[in-house]
Amino acid sequence: MPKSFKQQIFQQCALADRGRLLGLLRQTRNRKKAARAGEELSRAIEQSIGSVQRRTKLRPAVSLNRDLPFYQKRDDVKQAIKDHQVVIVCGETGSGKTTQLPQICI
Repeated sequence: MPKSFKQQIFQQCALADRGRLLGLLRQTRNRKKAARAGEELSRAIEQSIGSVQRRTKLRPAVSLNRDLPFYQKRDDVKQAIKDHQVVIVCGETGSGKTTQLPQICI
């Protein structure tokens, strides 16, 4: 099923803002508050999307070190992070846990 325009806009907004934005959207249904809430909603959506875009531009480049043992398990780790809320990573000192894991998460 194709996504509605509202869903497409909200997907561009920060997750942390979506609850507040939905509250403002509900207020636009109230005739007395509609105009003010609509303006506030538009402004809040623009700010949220702008914030997401700025954060995306500032995201560091990923540069995994192929020489570290952790590199060979990167796909397994990615899948584990996607599938589970908590992931415990164990490995030898110098295997790349501290340097490679954050980059895999990015």
